[in-house]
Amino acid sequence: MIVKIKVQDDKGQGLEGLAVMLTGCGSHPAITGANGLVQFLKDDGIPTVTVTIGGTAAWTGPSAELRADEVFEKTDSGFARR
Repeated sequence: MIVKIKVQDDKGQGLEGLAVMLTGCGSHPAITGANGLVQFLKDDGIPTVTVTIGGTAAWTGPSAELRADEVFEKTDSGFARR
């Protein structure tokens, strides 16, 4: 499954230059472009996944709960899934 992740500020603007990783999708992060987007080809055989943004875990949960289009918004304490 292809997973697109958008990292944005509280006004919905994409954040550029952030390292994003998804469990099971390689050992190197994808870097967000000007629109705040990255994409991964997720291995459906991994039961639990973690989305890491800027070196900090932003979300961990069952692989089945990861949507094809995810949005993470910057907060005072990191990033929150929307």
